[in-house]
This record gives sequence, C-alpha cells and structure tokens, in this order.
Amino acid sequence: MATLNDEMKEMFKNKRYAIVGTASKAGIPNAVAMGSPTVLDDETLWFACITEGKTFNNVHENPNVAITVIDAEVMQQHQIKGKATIETSGPLFDKFKADMAQFNVVPKCVVKVAVSEIYSLRPSR
Repeated sequence: MATLNDEMKEMFKNKRYAIVGTASKAGIPNAVAMGSPTVLDDETLWFACITEGKTFNNVHENPNVAITVIDAEVMQQHQIKGKATIETSGPLFDKFKADMAQFNVVPKCVVKVAVSEIYSLRPSR
C-alpha cells in the first residue's frame, strides 16, 4: 500500500479534472477526464460513476485503475494506481448522492481506489 503525501492531496483538492484510466477484461483501455476524483484518506481515492458507461463497466470487469492529477501551472503530475471497489450504498455513496441532488443527478455508484503505486512525474530540468 502506498501513501498519498500532503502535496498530492492538495493537487487533488485544487484540480479541475483528473484523468481516470481503466481497461476492460480484454485489456481494451479507456481514459476519461473527471471532476470527481477525490482523496478519501492517505491510502484511498474515490470517484463517482454518473452513468453506466465504459468506466463503470470496466471497473466491474477489471478492478485495476490509474488516476492522474495534473497541475499545469508548475508542470507536475502524479499518477496513482490501485484496485477499485464499487459501492452502491453506504455513507460515502449517500453523501455523494445528496451532494449531486442539487444538480438533479442520481449517481450509479462510487468507486473507491486502494492506492498501491504512486508515480510523481516532473519534467527534466
């Protein structure tokens, strides 16, 4: 298990979008920009599934996920890899569902990602 440091947590807090990468059971990749990836604790991220699209289906078939958060102003990014689990009930799902009600959106699930690897990507100087 890898641990998110304060710098990484701050990047997730201040991000507009993060890139969420998944793959189907057959290994067909999918990457999508999402506004929801958020730090739950030092070893866990979460993001929402609003639809039952490719990301939702891929996580059902293959729990391996990569999330990249980028700070373009300082040309820095972190890629976090881990195993995903899907929640369709419980406190985290209920909180997100309540938050999304103001937009008349009903989420399908919340995906929790147990952080296993972290890569900090900085340009060469």
